[in-house]
Amino acid sequence: MDGNQPTKTPVFDRHIDEILKTLKPHQSKCKQCDEVFAIFKEDIDFYKIFQVPPPKFCPACRSRRRAAFYPRLYDFFRKPCSAPGHSEQVISIYPPESPIKIYDLDFWFSDFWDPIEFQKDLTPENFLKQFQELAFETPHPAGIRGTRLTDCNYTIGGLDSKDCYYTTTAASSENICYSFMLLHSKHCLDCSDSEELELCYEIVDSKRCYNCSFLQDCTNCIDSDFLFDCHNCSSCFACCNLRNRQYYFFNQPCTKDDYFKRRKDVFLGNCQALKRTKKEFEEKVLKIALRRNLYTKNTINSLGHKIENCQDCYFVFSGYGQENQHLRYCEEFQGAKDLMDTCGTSYDSYIYDTAAAIRCSGVRFSFWITNSSDIEYSMFCDNCHHCFGCFGLKNKEHCILNKQYSREDYWRLVDEIKTNLAKQNQYGEFFEPRVFKFYPYNNTMAFLSFPKTKEEAEKEGYLWAERERWSRETKGSDPNVLFAPDGLPDDIREVKDDIMNKAIVCEISKRPFKLVKRELDFYRQKGLPLPSKHPYQRLIDRSQKQASRYSLYAFVCPKCQKQTHTIYPPEAQKEYNICCEACYLKEVV
Repeated sequence: MDGNQPTKTPVFDRHIDEILKTLKPHQSKCKQCDEVFAIFKEDIDFYKIFQVPPPKFCPACRSRRRAAFYPRLYDFFRKPCSAPGHSEQVISIYPPESPIKIYDLDFWFSDFWDPIEFQKDLTPENFLKQFQELAFETPHPAGIRGTRLTDCNYTIGGLDSKDCYYTTTAASSENICYSFMLLHSKHCLDCSDSEELELCYEIVDSKRCYNCSFLQDCTNCIDSDFLFDCHNCSSCFACCNLRNRQYYFFNQPCTKDDYFKRRKDVFLGNCQALKRTKKEFEEKVLKIALRRNLYTKNTINSLGHKIENCQDCYFVFSGYGQENQHLRYCEEFQGAKDLMDTCGTSYDSYIYDTAAAIRCSGVRFSFWITNSSDIEYSMFCDNCHHCFGCFGLKNKEHCILNKQYSREDYWRLVDEIKTNLAKQNQYGEFFEPRVFKFYPYNNTMAFLSFPKTKEEAEKEGYLWAERERWSRETKGSDPNVLFAPDGLPDDIREVKDDIMNKAIVCEISKRPFKLVKRELDFYRQKGLPLPSKHPYQRLIDRSQKQASRYSLYAFVCPKCQKQTHTIYPPEAQKEYNICCEACYLKEVV
């Protein structure tokens, strides 16, 4: 699809053309948060390509709406399968109290049912209400399944991976536990947003590291612990901003013998010793570490963070892979071209205000669309073309509300629907997650990027998953319940196998959890103490190390006074040693 193709919706296009022909750059007030945001000329150029009115929400609120529709936090539930002849409890991303009907993944992806049977007869002036009914009446897949996975039941997404457990989006990876977005990695636990790791623990935003623990923003490091922004380093401990170094201890060079003697004196398998080391690392290393305002690589005329191979991109985050061109307000993308307001896309073009699209073109206001083109206001569709307001369809064309139409009738009705929506000032927005209450707010990407308390989320109308919490008053007398941290063995060498038969209560959330064998084996192999926090809480803690995921803040470099942007909010700018990329490269590289 491109903006030069002849229109099939002439009445709607005339209406939108009247809006766009006089539209000029201006300031607008967000309908959600009341913040003033800018509409730029480059934004208007996109609106004309997509034939959409200008948004009513600021970029942050638009991002949050999409993120609140994106279940990415590995918190699972048991919920009965509603497939014909089924009644078993299945692993699900939907809480038991959710009104959504679910089918187990094998049945949902099978040919034993057809979402066409849930079709609705269209009433054009009532389309949004009808689509909402369709989305709640049609069964959902129990989870978000990746492809070519083996023994990865407790996972979300993923590709070409095996033996993964409580993990989100493991691609080409093996034996990964309690991790988030790992690529080409194996034998890792509690890692996030990293790739090509092996035998690693507590790693964030790093690449190509082996046998390391507690690293952030590191590349090509081996046999090292507690590093920040180090590259090509081996046998280093508690260091920052190092390049091509070996045998460094708290940023000081050592002889080989001295390094291993000092390293042996710091046994991380003792819980109290690990806490002391973490505190010392934060106070002596992280406080002085030089941080670049944004991370970019091989970019041209682009503004964003954690982006590579980007040209003419604005306000974008976490983009990599093949060349990305002409994107605005996008997150998590690869091989993309001509996208605006998207999250979680791969090898797509001409996508607008959509979350989760893979190998698609011409998709607007939709969620989880694959191998499709010309899709609007739809969800969970695969290999579909020219569909509007559809849910769960596979290999279909010219459908509205899951009902098949002739080509001529399809376009006539789509023109009528879009015109009615536009005249009612309802066309041009992603689904409202507070209306489509599919996923608990605290199980979505929104909770990582835009954290809220239970009270705040429920006040704004979001769904919230309340999980079981144990107290000493109710469980304190049970010998099989251990309250962390004081109820746990302090040293990994004291831990016996029967610990796997006991429930551990998280020291922060008070949620119970159990250890699995592969996890215990990993702690013993690495010489690390047992965790005192629930896996979900550990994921949240790692995300808090990453400053802002999808926001930028005005920033003045203290070294050269250049005005630019950063991922660090104003309070963090005062706390950390941050500078622009040019000044950073002068001092570090």
